Amino acid sequence: MTELSIIIPHYNSVESLNQLLRSIPIKDEIQVIVVDDKSNENLEQYEDIKEKIKNKNIIYKKNESSKKGAGVCRNIGLESAKGNWVIFADADDYFTDDFYTIIKEYFESEYDIVYFIPTSIDLNTGRITDRHIPYEEKVVNYINQKDLSSELDLRYKFEVPWSKMIKRELIRDNTIRFDEIMMANDVMFSAKIGYYARKICASNQVIYCVTRNNGSLTTNVSTFAYETRLNTAIRYNNFLREYLSGEEYKILDMHGFDYIINSIRYKRGIKMIVYTIKKLKENSIKIIGRKYFNPKHLIKKATFKYTQYKNERRYLSE
Repeated sequence: MTELSIIIPHYNSVESLNQLLRSIPIKDEIQVIVVDDKSNENLEQYEDIKEKIKNKNIIYKKNESSKKGAGVCRNIGLESAKGNWVIFADADDYFTDDFYTIIKEYFESEYDIVYFIPTSIDLNTGRITDRHIPYEEKVVNYINQKDLSSELDLRYKFEVPWSKMIKRELIRDNTIRFDEIMMANDVMFSAKIGYYARKICASNQVIYCVTRNNGSLTTNVSTFAYETRLNTAIRYNNFLREYLSGEEYKILDMHGFDYIINSIRYKRGIKMIVYTIKKLKENSIKIIGRKYFNPKHLIKKATFKYTQYKNERRYLSE
């Protein structure tokens, strides 16, 4: 029986894909699906990996659609998934040494989603980065507090697809798919699984390492990338406002202040700041959340954002 399907979109990252695949144990119950997103570099090396790292449960597929992006590839992977559970991984990340021992304990559980703590690393320096911290905090807060606020935060603000294990029937029965856009394709997917999941769980164990590298989409701050993410954030907000109760939506304290900060941080110019505020107002999204009126929270947030910016400066690309 196939217990787990691991879906991996790939684009021009042969060396890191090799590391990721070798971090996955060869087990009859694990299906691995690699979907190439029209790579145009190191094609011979990619074919070499396909030849060297193969077993009866690994599938190499191509994105032959008219679109590009990880969302398209993840949807292609879902079409071939057979596991009772699904985990998504990015080709430039990898799993920890004991991740399979950790996750298999949940195979027979009644949960729809199991969230795990991720870690992160800078490939150039080998140092731990801050990219995983917001997601680690959500998991830890839920484990420690187990209240409605921490549950909503975990369900709806753990927007990345990795470091969580999802029941495939949850995805299938509710026809949940990734947005087929180049940036922020995972936001709506994560919000929808959070909404439809009946029972969730959080583990304090680490199973996944996120890496940072030059030119990654997470550090792409072009106007197109910024606007794509902003429009997705608006759709995400509107989804939550429509489907959650008034109390739940209020607890989540949805606002657009981070996007205003990012428009300044990434030097998008005064026109983009005005455009962002206008879009937020048009969609009845608050500019500033309640927590920002708490000096302690404001200082913590400002410190984190400044540190994050310092760490990202050499990666910023137009």
